[in-house]
Amino acid sequence: MWTDFLSQPQSVIHVFAGPPPALAGLTLREVRFRPSEAGEEVTLLLEWTTLPQGVPEKWHTKGYKVLQLTLSLTEAISITKHGTFGPFPVDTLLSQNRVVVHQPSTLASLEVECNQVFAKLHPYNGDNQHYGVRLG
Repeated sequence: MWTDFLSQPQSVIHVFAGPPPALAGLTLREVRFRPSEAGEEVTLLLEWTTLPQGVPEKWHTKGYKVLQLTLSLTEAISITKHGTFGPFPVDTLLSQNRVVVHQPSTLASLEVECNQVFAKLHPYNGDNQHYGVRLG
C-alpha cells in the first residue's frame, strides 16, 4: 500500500474506513519545486475528482465532492522529468524514497528520489476552477 512509504502514514490512514484508495487516475493540479538547504523540495497536488470510498460521512453531508492529496517530497536527491503533462489522469507510484508520476496519455513522467514523503488530504466542494497543470 502506498501509505507504507509515507513518513507519517497515520495522517492519511486514519481518514479512511478501510484501505486508502489507489493513486491511479488522479488529476495532477500542480507541481512545485522549492530550493532548501537540505536539497530541493517537490510538492505534488493530486486530486480524486470524486470522493473515494471510505471517507468520513460528514464530508458528504458538508457537500464535499473532491479530495485533494498534497505530497511533499523533502530533501530531493534526484529529479527526472520527461515530456509535458496535460490535463489528463496520472498514476502515482510510491516506493522507498521514490515517487513516480506517470501520465499514460502523454507519456509524461516525473520521478523524484527523496529522503521523506509527507501527505495531507483536503476535501472541498469541487467549485475551484483549474486550467491545466502549473509547474513552478
